[in-house]
Amino acid sequence: MRTQAEIRKEIYYPQSGTFSNHIDHLCILGFVSEHFQWQLRTGKTARQSLYRLSDPYIRFYLKYIEPNIEKIKTGVFESPELIKLPGWDSMMGFQVESLCYKIENC
Repeated sequence: MRTQAEIRKEIYYPQSGTFSNHIDHLCILGFVSEHFQWQLRTGKTARQSLYRLSDPYIRFYLKYIEPNIEKIKTGVFESPELIKLPGWDSMMGFQVESLCYKIENC
């Protein structure tokens, strides 16, 4: 989860008003979800929101496919048993978590 400022900084996007519009559109489309922070002392919602990548395939691509792209291109993963893939269990945990968030927000 990141704030808009953190996301903008990580992707080297210049500071402008269009970035928040892009984030809003991604939220509407379901690729990103907005999570409101709250203040512990007052229990009120804070002004700043956190954003989370919520599309299951994009999360899978960024966390599993992209880091292993060279192995995939060279054929290391040709018809393996799923249990032998490195990090497969944790990746499936991320996917289940992502799906639970989707169901909760429907």
